Amino acid sequence: MIDGQEPQDVAMLLDQEFGIAVRAGLHCAPLMHRAIGTYAQGGTVRINLTIPAWLNAFAEKNNINFSKLLQDTLFSMAQARSQ
Repeated sequence: MIDGQEPQDVAMLLDQEFGIAVRAGLHCAPLMHRAIGTYAQGGTVRINLTIPAWLNAFAEKNNINFSKLLQDTLFSMAQARSQ
């Protein structure tokens, strides 16, 4: 989560500035969002990643965490945009 950012705003930024398609909102699961504390802010941003088997094998062999890499990249993008 990017603190202080609405999911819809993050989704729009990713789409318009970087051409990254995501889904923002409650994703048909309002009870789950209440449970994890994201209901009031309108849900979350969901990114679907499909990683080819060969790339996944490379990542595992070289200790690359794609989820962490994506999170760090999005955080850096948000910081750069706010400056």
